[in-house]
Amino acid sequence: MKKNLFTFFLMILAVAGCFSKEKKAAAKTNEEPPAWVTDSGRYKIFPKTEYLSACEYGSSLEEAKTKAAASISKTIKAQVTDLVKTDYSAKENQGSYISHREISENLEISSSNSLYQLEYTTPFYSKELGMYIGCAYINRQKAFDFVEPKLNKCEKNFPAEYEASIKKNDALEQLLGIKNSLNFAKEFYEYYDFARVINPAASEKYAKVDELFRKAEFTLNELKSKCAVNIVVEGDFNNQVLNALQDAFNAEGLTVVQRGAYDYKAKAVVSASPVKTAQTVQCRPSVLVEVLGGSEVKYSWSKQMDKVAAFDEDSCLRR
Repeated sequence: MKKNLFTFFLMILAVAGCFSKEKKAAAKTNEEPPAWVTDSGRYKIFPKTEYLSACEYGSSLEEAKTKAAASISKTIKAQVTDLVKTDYSAKENQGSYISHREISENLEISSSNSLYQLEYTTPFYSKELGMYIGCAYINRQKAFDFVEPKLNKCEKNFPAEYEASIKKNDALEQLLGIKNSLNFAKEFYEYYDFARVINPAASEKYAKVDELFRKAEFTLNELKSKCAVNIVVEGDFNNQVLNALQDAFNAEGLTVVQRGAYDYKAKAVVSASPVKTAQTVQCRPSVLVEVLGGSEVKYSWSKQMDKVAAFDEDSCLRR
């Protein structure tokens, strides 16, 4: 028993000793604060023209690093917001294509996944303060080199898809094509906004792509006014399909008209083949939707619904 207790105490002392050594080693290694703990020292090591950097305090290594990354993220977010507001005002005064867009939410995330090429110095532990001090930094050129291929991809693919869409003869086909081409927008602005902050001069070559995205959004909104849709549904009990289609078209910004002039007709057919079992009636309804411009089908969509059951055929079909 005494031997076990002795062994137990030795283990406690060993763990405590390791913890103490870790902290003493950190203190011994960093007896003198590194130059980057002050703004003047940090800007000598990481000049603003070449780096984005931030220094923060924390009760642990991770907290200090996380706060430093968050500080850089906040700086980027503020600068992107100013850039977008400036662009909006300038293009409005010039009569250019403009559209208000939200700042990429990804830029608010303080992690190395959104702050591209984020790096850290070795944190310094201050015995006097009892805190760790962390410094995060981004090399502007290195980060731009990382995002440049991704911007080049958007620069190549988006204009081609957009130009192909506006050459179509039908307004709805143009609208659907432009909407599909705008899928590149989220990726483009995530990298473009970041690039404009870290390397404004090098990012200037992508300004034409930015302008084309704005033009596409402007054209898309114009086309929506030329695509009024009339909806007709067959076999729809309780107007469930009609209401769902109205919501879907409205969500796309299209005008739904049940009376008066329209540009397209959306025809939906709900069908089901009830099957009697020993106690119930079951069926799996299907929906076919066709959008017609005159007599030509411009767009079609179908879906098999989940199985429903009831105690009589009429109730089954209504469900």
